[in-house]
Amino acid sequence: MLVASLPQHEIDGWIANQELLPLTPHTIVHPERLRIEIARVRQQGWASADQEFELGLRTVGVPLKTYRGETVAARNISVHAARMTIGPARRGQPAAVAAIAGAAAPVAVK
Repeated sequence: MLVASLPQHEIDGWIANQELLPLTPHTIVHPERLRIEIARVRQQGWASADQEFELGLRTVGVPLKTYRGETVAARNISVHAARMTIGPARRGQPAAVAAIAGAAAPVAVK
């Protein structure tokens, strides 16, 4: 979420400096695939991870922004994979995203 808020040249530099190691079989380890995922996150305004960091863990996150629209932090919710399907959020029906965004609004930096 935070990386997606950076200018593209900074994203490219950040990716070039990462050692993309697989934490699970679902971890993105190819630089171009990571660029595509970051672009998707930037376009839709929220991020999701389906067992990419830990098997059995799904998460959805939203940016926390200043009143000027600058991303300064992120808020997420994580659940066991058996308790939430990631499919509806990825199909544009992000009820979890709306709930997290609503919770994030009161703590956005002014």
